[in-house]
Amino acid sequence: MLINEEEVINLAKEVGFRVEVVTPKAMSQLQSFAELVNRCHVLLGVHGAGLTNMIFLRPGAVLVQVVPWGLDWVSSAYYHLPAEGMGLKYVEYKVNVEESTLLEKYPIDHQVITDPHSIHMKGYNVSKPIYIDGQNVHLNLTRFRGTLETAMRLSSI
Repeated sequence: MLINEEEVINLAKEVGFRVEVVTPKAMSQLQSFAELVNRCHVLLGVHGAGLTNMIFLRPGAVLVQVVPWGLDWVSSAYYHLPAEGMGLKYVEYKVNVEESTLLEKYPIDHQVITDPHSIHMKGYNVSKPIYIDGQNVHLNLTRFRGTLETAMRLSSI
């Protein structure tokens, strides 16, 4: 989840996007939701099941994935490669550890921070509660602006 969602929305508007925030309730009406996504030039989200809605994007649209700390490998396998296979353009923003709430739970020298791969090797039942369910992100707007500008540029090609 984006902790600073409102700030990210405002930044996206500054860059030139018309922003449509979709709630789980809106997704319950599949037909209208699919039509909404299909009209989008860019779909942005934090790594997770919500990004599977990329299946409703038209070829040539842009998928922007925010990749939380420790989820590099899975982000590529689950969204980057399939997006490209579907004819979508793909942009990725990897959060720095300072943008993750994991630092509120673990010291900077903890294995969860320093060696996510070793945690993943313990199995999904160990890594999921930490990296997927156990962290939120607070995007650095200065860094993230470049990602949005790239997505904007790609969406108009």
